Amino acid sequence: MRTTVLGAAAAAVAVVLTGLPSAAPAATRVDGNHFGAAKVEIVSQGCLNPDARPDPAPKLRIVRDKDAPLGQGAVGWSPADSSYGIGPTTHVASPYSLSQLSISVRPKDSGVSGQAVVLYTPPGDTGYWNGRYQLSPDSAQGWHTVSAQVSSVLFQWRHYNSSGLADADAPNAVLSDFVSAHGGDGSGAWVGFMFGCEGRAFDVDNLVATTSDQSRVVNFEGFGSRAKLTRGGKTKKIVLIAGATKKLTASLHTMTGQALPGRVALQRKTVHHKKYDRAGKVKIGKSGKAGVKIKPIYSASYRVSYPGTSKYAGSTSKTIKVLVHTNVRARFADPSVVQGSSFSVVGRFWPGRATTLWLQKYVNHEWTTVRKFRSARDGTYRVSAAATRVGKSFWRVWNPPGGGNLSGRSPAMKLTTNPKPHHSGGGSTPTNPDPPTNDPTQPPPPTGPL
Repeated sequence: MRTTVLGAAAAAVAVVLTGLPSAAPAATRVDGNHFGAAKVEIVSQGCLNPDARPDPAPKLRIVRDKDAPLGQGAVGWSPADSSYGIGPTTHVASPYSLSQLSISVRPKDSGVSGQAVVLYTPPGDTGYWNGRYQLSPDSAQGWHTVSAQVSSVLFQWRHYNSSGLADADAPNAVLSDFVSAHGGDGSGAWVGFMFGCEGRAFDVDNLVATTSDQSRVVNFEGFGSRAKLTRGGKTKKIVLIAGATKKLTASLHTMTGQALPGRVALQRKTVHHKKYDRAGKVKIGKSGKAGVKIKPIYSASYRVSYPGTSKYAGSTSKTIKVLVHTNVRARFADPSVVQGSSFSVVGRFWPGRATTLWLQKYVNHEWTTVRKFRSARDGTYRVSAAATRVGKSFWRVWNPPGGGNLSGRSPAMKLTTNPKPHHSGGGSTPTNPDPPTNDPTQPPPPTGPL
């Protein structure tokens, strides 16, 4: 970062006060005090003595402000001495065609005074020219825009060599005339403003510099944050059975990648809700990461949200979609019956609701629906069917998707059908009695008692 000492003593020019500027979609965001990453340099200078340096330096403030001209933040300084000013500059490649130079400023007390600044490097010059002019007294309160009429004002020029020492002065001149007289745009120029010459604190935002080939808009913000919620493995989505537990990872970092300890809210939105609700709190430690366990009963989208602090802006992670199968449990009232009699299946699915369930039998290498029946509102059910063939057969209960869940099915159940007493011949045994042992399209079987 270049720290420059400027002189004052330039003729006062008019300050244009306008309403708050509209947000610019192409604005460059400055993350807190990371000015260099956004190609912004801070000018710190003596207001009267061009060779003086502020000691101590003005204190930087990072401001979170919902009323800021751009975004939700700004930066400001608290000068320790009325002899010095400070402020931001941004680079333009063609200072010759600079047509707009403006900034939004908010004084902390009764107005601010300052200067417009140009740091110009001509072709072949190892140093730079410092151009500045004194702004008219500014008594406006609150956020307002200060514009420099760069096409007509006379800058006061002083040259500094590669060691930063002043070695020449030049007559006052309009920026475009001065650039033209010194060989053209060269390495371009840093242009901007500095305030605080009266010793009062101020905030700035929305620095705008427009030339014939570019429009540079700088949005000063508080320190940013990045909240993330991630899953293990490479799967794009998570599929669970209702009541199963899944571990996710919540993380929180600054915009530059440093761990940011704090608390984030775990948020969830199911098909039953239009907005996210709070599903828990997560404490992020010094590592910047923390484990998060979820135990959903409905399909839902999950995310974590960081509310922010006075220093760090809040952030919300991308969502993770979790698809949840209903948890269907079933058992035979009696797993062994006599041919020709009926058997009953009793059970419950969760989360429960009144719906149509299917009783299915494994026949010829596939599940075939034998009967459809209704469950109670709490998900309990009982269904009966006839045992027609002697031998073993396999059955299950299947629950179609609905109610905010994917389909569910019970584990396969083995029924033994015995021949009637004194019966000869009996029924035939199914040609493929064993059900599939690994069906990847189905969730794992539920555990625990019915």
